[in-house]
Amino acid sequence: IESRTPATSTPTNSPTPLPSRTPIPTFTPSNTPLPSPSPTSTPSPLPPTLTPAYPVSTPSTYQLVTWDATYADKIIHYMEAYPVILRQINPSLSAHEFNKNFYYATLLQAEAILRFPNAPQIDNWQWDYAYNLLRVKDTRALSRYRYLVNKILNDDKYPISTLPNEIHERDSRLFVDIYTKSPNSNIIKLKSANGVVFLFIENTETNTLVSPLAIFFSDEKSLSTKMEWIDLTGDGNDELVIFHNRKDIHNLPQIFNVSGQIPQKIQFNPYLNYDIGLEYDGTWEIQKPIDTETGSIEFIAKVYPPCPVSIKRTFRWNKSWMDEVEMHYAVQPVPDLLNYCNLVVEQSSAVWGLKPTIEIMEQLLDQWPPIAPADLSYPPDIKDE
Repeated sequence: IESRTPATSTPTNSPTPLPSRTPIPTFTPSNTPLPSPSPTSTPSPLPPTLTPAYPVSTPSTYQLVTWDATYADKIIHYMEAYPVILRQINPSLSAHEFNKNFYYATLLQAEAILRFPNAPQIDNWQWDYAYNLLRVKDTRALSRYRYLVNKILNDDKYPISTLPNEIHERDSRLFVDIYTKSPNSNIIKLKSANGVVFLFIENTETNTLVSPLAIFFSDEKSLSTKMEWIDLTGDGNDELVIFHNRKDIHNLPQIFNVSGQIPQKIQFNPYLNYDIGLEYDGTWEIQKPIDTETGSIEFIAKVYPPCPVSIKRTFRWNKSWMDEVEMHYAVQPVPDLLNYCNLVVEQSSAVWGLKPTIEIMEQLLDQWPPIAPADLSYPPDIKDE
């Protein structure tokens, strides 16, 4: 009998499973977009320019000219002839276009006066420079004429009575009027085809003071000016009022207190609306004091004939400037043209303001709406026309 040994199992080391670990939740990475850089502006190319001009190195091709008083005077004459040549080429050249081309002469004259103050041509340059400034509507002409008149009276020692002849001899295009305010003060008016200049002269014990007042420009000979005296401030002294082309409301009168040695200008309220917006026939006037201690200045106008409106705006001194104290709009409608007054109301609402509009509407209220004609009939095919 075969004996059998029972099989024995050899133990093996098998890993004991550990308890599973629960994974910790993690953030899912995401691509966060970075801020894109702001677009940079690419500068546009500069416009083409002329190649800089450099003098050639060969001295025989050009010659430098010495800039002296004689040569300056020659070039000034060329520039003053330039507008005349333009008019010969184009006879229809307007007065404005003709005068504005004297600007180039003013540049050369100012340079010559600055660099050659002792030149024999200095007097001609001074007077022509002042007149050309008047031509090109440059307000510096006022101070230039003040300087020239002061030179005649204080440097050259001429009396005021000879001023018209002395000025006319130096520039025959100028004519002078003298208005005497008092034994020691005068108003000088320089007239020309291109403008008018007003100066105030006060005689003192030591010298004569010349002060600028006002300047008005004109391309034609139609410039009209007028001086009047009225007490506007209530100080017992009359102020000087200078009107120029007084039919235009935008040509505000120039007002000066000349009770002292140096004139003081009185301004109008700069915040007021002076527009009318329609064609009108008007004028600036002074109103002498009646029930008040001071006078006033008025602008009176009439507009729009189909529905006539009379306008009166009154300005009086308020210790700071000339302010509007009263305005009145009177409507005189034509019975058969009452419909046109609707346009006046619209114009007043758009330009003149609320108060004038209410005043006009109250005057029209009794007659509004317009009565349609009894025989008014429309063609059958008129539809919505």
